Amino acid sequence: MEASKLRLLESEVPPHEAPEIWGTVMTENPRIEVDEKKIIRVAWKSVGFLGFHLVPEGSPGPSAADVDRAITGLRIAEFPDMPLRAVDVVNGVAIFTGPFLGSTHQPVDMAHQIAELIAPLGFEGSITACADTLGRRPRKRESFCAVMCSSAAAMNNTSPPLFEMPLKKNWDRWDTSSPEFTALVHNVSAWVTAHSPKKVVAGQPLSQAQCAPHQVARILSAVCRDTGFADVKFATNAGDRYAMFNMEGWLIVGTEIKSEDDTGEEVVRILSEWAPLYDFGFISRVLFGLPSTANQMAQGLFERPRDGDLSKDHEEFTKRTLPGIFPLQVLGPEHPDLQPADRWEVAPLAAGRRLVTLDQHQKWLKDRHYPEAELRALREANAPLLGKWS
Repeated sequence: MEASKLRLLESEVPPHEAPEIWGTVMTENPRIEVDEKKIIRVAWKSVGFLGFHLVPEGSPGPSAADVDRAITGLRIAEFPDMPLRAVDVVNGVAIFTGPFLGSTHQPVDMAHQIAELIAPLGFEGSITACADTLGRRPRKRESFCAVMCSSAAAMNNTSPPLFEMPLKKNWDRWDTSSPEFTALVHNVSAWVTAHSPKKVVAGQPLSQAQCAPHQVARILSAVCRDTGFADVKFATNAGDRYAMFNMEGWLIVGTEIKSEDDTGEEVVRILSEWAPLYDFGFISRVLFGLPSTANQMAQGLFERPRDGDLSKDHEEFTKRTLPGIFPLQVLGPEHPDLQPADRWEVAPLAAGRRLVTLDQHQKWLKDRHYPEAELRALREANAPLLGKWS
């Protein structure tokens, strides 16, 4: 059935039935097929943020650089300042995009436009949606999570207010041209490579492509630059691990908890060894796969920050609001000492950073919650540091 007729049918049925109408159809170029059904399904699941996977048939196909040049003028209509970039992944090339705010036709139409642009390159194969996963996972898992903020790597959006800025700019959370961001990405890529992963997926949440460890840095940089956030997850013999550059400009690195004896040594090591790269960091224990900075406020004893609070002024936010409420954290040179002084163990780190741990932090790491009365007392002792969160 012709694509135009398929689109007409799709507009006449309820949205929840629409994906059943779409199938894999041929473009005008018979050497390229567009998997419309999967593209629609993945676009709906991932709320419009989408990765297109160009899968060659037979020969390796054009390079990511060639594809990148071919699509240089391609844009989503609502976001003319958001370029699309191609990156190498396993078995082909991926193109990650921003949100499609219109009808379900938009991502399919873009896939056909991509097909027309890469046909002169001699591409033969299919264009589908990135939706790779690590495989079947347990329904309930926990992880230790290192949450870090780098004022230099994350955009400072203090002026003008976010609600007055163009919509696209609300997603600019990372200064991808800065050496600080490059250093963070390099460390994440080295971390992936060092752990001999069985399988790596990277890209956007719910729209990720399988990749090799050496491809991780390029994917994270390209996706953060164009959409403001990116993920990488990989499986190891010790459990799954992940790193997330989130939309509020925070880097979250986590490891799955495999047993009661796990006390988060891996993320403690990350906090210590990566300390020169960020301004403030802390360790938390969360449900695996669902970390965000907003849900790291310890045990619900503090008012939860809004996204705007987290993103618009990283430097002042980390200096004045967060220190003092986590049993294990890294403080920068600008942070005053935590109180009471006899409750904290302080270890010097590089670049003037210091690792500050509560005297009973191992108990906190082993148990799901730290005793509420003691945590509340710590909050009161460090109220001057916590600003409005006190």
